[in-house]
Amino acid sequence: MREVTITDRLSSISEQLPYLLPEGLVAITLLAVVLANVILKGKDHRVYGWITLVGLLIAIGYLCFFSLTPPSSTLFFGLIQWDQHSQYVKVIALLGTILTTLWSLSASNEKFRSKGEYYVLVLGLLLGAMFLGASSHLLMVYLALETLSLSGYLATHLKEDKRSAESSMKYLLFGAVSSGVLLYSLSWVYGVTGTLNPLSPTFWSQLNGLPLLAQIVLGLGVTFAIAFKISAAPAHLWAPDVYETAPLPLVAFFSVVPKIAAATLLLRLGLVVSPETAAGLNSYWGTLWPQSSWLPCW
Repeated sequence: MREVTITDRLSSISEQLPYLLPEGLVAITLLAVVLANVILKGKDHRVYGWITLVGLLIAIGYLCFFSLTPPSSTLFFGLIQWDQHSQYVKVIALLGTILTTLWSLSASNEKFRSKGEYYVLVLGLLLGAMFLGASSHLLMVYLALETLSLSGYLATHLKEDKRSAESSMKYLLFGAVSSGVLLYSLSWVYGVTGTLNPLSPTFWSQLNGLPLLAQIVLGLGVTFAIAFKISAAPAHLWAPDVYETAPLPLVAFFSVVPKIAAATLLLRLGLVVSPETAAGLNSYWGTLWPQSSWLPCW
């Protein structure tokens, strides 16, 4: 059997890139807003919102009507899971961001909405949510969570007043703790199993060899970090201050899109443990998706 070379891996990655075109369109839109912000220097703030809206409409249109189906359900060596769950989360996340952008454009008299950074951070939150909902590897989970968190820390302070600074600092401190707990737990998981891929056949067998208490501690460490994103107790203490002081469209975004992505991730991790449940729900999503995926496009 021929050994897999770096060239083979790069070729495989390049072949799989088209399946991430919706995320690519969002990233291109983000860069376009950054470039417009540099060129216009805040002279015409509505341009940023319209650029964001056009990019999001193209992305959701592609996802609804032209999205490709890859030959394998896992992409990029197991980092990304391509299934009905992930595609549905992307549609919901894009739709939520479109509504947030429209809301921001219709109430653009406030100071923070005249900044290109506002839409850059919204798109950063969207990218994190899209990748989080499609993650099947714990390393990808960490990267997606950090993308969400870093954008959220900055977005909370967009009003630049004393209360928003305080809430942003609380959010940052709680986020740093949850990231540290997650990294520490993942280091133990990798040390025990030799992999961070829950789909690996050796992953659960190695974890099951640990004492029950160790399994509970590691499971709680990973779950705590994800619970932080959906503001589930006891990792919800940051939510009241952030919801009171952040820009109102962002509060609506915070309260829906990241929660859906994180809940989908928790569901995916749970289904790995129970293949029978996974088969049943995949059949359900497979029936629902063709009938309902067109709805956000009207």
